[in-house]
Amino acid sequence: MGKVPIMLGFIFFVLTVLLALHLYNKSKNDSNKIVSAVEEKLSLTDSELKQLSPKIHVKAFSFPQTLDRPDGTRTFISSQHKYPLKEYIVQLNIADKNSTPPNDCRIRFYFPYILKEIKALPSAMGNNPTEVSFSRFYSEKPNGETNITEKLPLDTKLLENFTFAIHKINKNGKTLNTNIAELHCEKWPRNTNFAARVVVDLSKKLNLLEEPEKINHFEGSYWYQIKEQSFEEEVKGDIQHPNNIVLAPTLKGRMNPLDLLSQEGTFTTNLKSLLPPQKGTIFEITGDYYYFIFGIRDSGIFANRNDVLLEMPFSELNSKEQDTEFSVGWSSNNLTLTWHKGDNVIKQEKIDTKEVVIPRNLIDWATNSF
Repeated sequence: MGKVPIMLGFIFFVLTVLLALHLYNKSKNDSNKIVSAVEEKLSLTDSELKQLSPKIHVKAFSFPQTLDRPDGTRTFISSQHKYPLKEYIVQLNIADKNSTPPNDCRIRFYFPYILKEIKALPSAMGNNPTEVSFSRFYSEKPNGETNITEKLPLDTKLLENFTFAIHKINKNGKTLNTNIAELHCEKWPRNTNFAARVVVDLSKKLNLLEEPEKINHFEGSYWYQIKEQSFEEEVKGDIQHPNNIVLAPTLKGRMNPLDLLSQEGTFTTNLKSLLPPQKGTIFEITGDYYYFIFGIRDSGIFANRNDVLLEMPFSELNSKEQDTEFSVGWSSNNLTLTWHKGDNVIKQEKIDTKEVVIPRNLIDWATNSF
């Protein structure tokens, strides 16, 4: 009789173990099925990624610029600002309107001059292609200058998504602008482009330039989610400086623009042609990381090449001097302004610069253009 309970206990123990093993294997199989289902849900083909991944296209450039018109023609426009202000345009758009909207887009733009203001372009925002609406935003005047022709209201709801501001620093208790513009978009609205005008001040002290090794570039990143997977993309590129040479109307047909692209040269004109009420640009050269302008402003006659400004004030010029001339001279490492009568120098201003090389592509462009 004593062996029966022992046998029953052993059988119960075996059955319990078998049941436990069965439940364990079932749980493991179910778990594997769940993991497999999750993996299947999260797996993405290359074509799906290509179709859903957003690509932010960024374009930043200075004037002058050639733009496409809606009718398929092209137009040449210049900045509405005059020296010492210079204008840049920043454009952003998503390549495919059906892609996943990006999140937390942050991009920094490093300009070669101190920023004065940033303003959104209303007609370049919203659903219209940026380039088309932007060409509508400007139009040419008969004298070749441009003006804004459309006073469209800003989309305030759209602007809530974008923050584009000047990076500031504190020095000696003062808040100062720098050369950096910071763009932030927490959640990119679908089917939306963005464009803004950035105005720089060439007369501001350049010791406020931040991160000089990154000047004329932009960089940043954004992230997005597809089927619960997170991806991060980098954004970087160059701020474009289109090739162009602008001459005062009185110089057109009287001089070869290629002469201004020699590594060393001199331009001479009669002093009276530069005195008040005259004002404006005598010549302006724009290239890839190269900028050279000679002109007249309220305070005097000036030359500005890249980050160096040289000026001779009107207060130091005697307009009663007869038959005197004024010259701007340049070499790879200096700029010179000279008031003279023949070989007799009356007054001269000279400044040494770091080595400057005229871009080869600017010379090639001018050779084919003039």
